Amino acid sequence: MNLCRQSLDELTNRDLNPHYGATCGRVAGRIAKATFKANNEQYNLTANNHQNSLHGGTEGYSLLVWDS
Repeated sequence: MNLCRQSLDELTNRDLNPHYGATCGRVAGRIAKATFKANNEQYNLTANNHQNSLHGGTEGYSLLVWDS
């Protein structure tokens, strides 16, 4: 993969750099077996890395369109 882009258009092209400008989500890493417990309540997440949930799942913050 060529990390040196020749123009701003190449740098911001989602096909060449799918995570350019991505907003970091609520989880950086894997949640084992796509489940966790908080305040005695179990939460089931979408598994997108084998049986685990990786970087916020299939609808991570980097895939959202934000209004400001």
